[in-house]
Amino acid sequence: AQAAYVGQEGKIAFVRSNQIYTVAKTGGAVTKLTSSAKNYRPKWSPDGRRIAFIHEAAGSKDVWVMKANGTGKTQVTHLGTVSAAAVWSPNGKTLAFGAGSTSIVGAQVFTIKSTAPFGAPVALPQAYSPSIDGLVDALLGGVARDAATVVETRGDTRSQLSRPVHV
Repeated sequence: AQAAYVGQEGKIAFVRSNQIYTVAKTGGAVTKLTSSAKNYRPKWSPDGRRIAFIHEAAGSKDVWVMKANGTGKTQVTHLGTVSAAAVWSPNGKTLAFGAGSTSIVGAQVFTIKSTAPFGAPVALPQAYSPSIDGLVDALLGGVARDAATVVETRGDTRSQLSRPVHV
């Protein structure tokens, strides 16, 4: 199972049978947040109030966001080709994700506003990565005040692939 933690009130978001659930970090009752199509790769917003995730229906994969309690599900992207989980900027205003290719090689990294109106995704400079998931997960790892640097991670090694991009 995939897990993303810790959100508001210390809850862990996880995936079971292509649906997103939350549970307290100490265990206890499990709450199902999604129920239609396939939903996976949950990522908590920095303030723990929202979750970004990939929603897949009829082969189309897009980034969606919802409130921590599962209400307010909203489609963020309309590309249909999202291939890497969305990650939040530290201030929660921007999401970064990979899309544009069914293969991890050749996928493009994009940013988009995390609240409506979302606007169009903005492509970051193309960077080769054997693992687009690793690239996007590391995308905001070099953040200094609302700026992001695209980095590639391989084990314990990090290589900078772009100049800081303000998000």
